[in-house]
Amino acid sequence: MYSDNARRLIAEMPNRGLLADATHSSYAENPVCGDIIKLHLRIGDDTVRDARFECRGCPGAMAAAAGIAELVKGRPVAECRALGVEDLEAYVGQLPSHKRHGFELAIEVLRECLGIVA
Repeated sequence: MYSDNARRLIAEMPNRGLLADATHSSYAENPVCGDIIKLHLRIGDDTVRDARFECRGCPGAMAAAAGIAELVKGRPVAECRALGVEDLEAYVGQLPSHKRHGFELAIEVLRECLGIVA
């Protein structure tokens, strides 16, 4: 079952596309299912000023990618560095259990984008 917010994110795909003036960009792929998320951030004064994403994958990955872009926009980088799967899940809402891997992929691409090595 998809939450209302997850359905909204999948339908509207807010912040989808390239960010011409991105200062940080990264890419992550799930080798098992083939989902791909690219994240582009514009960071200034230690704050994420803008965020855009590109995604190819299942609806769960799409909801997670759109959710991470919304979640980080306007936040201090330090807060973004502390975000985890549970934070993204709380923001997006419920996904079917077999689609939860989208949350992990979106957090992975955020960490890559911010230079956090797992």
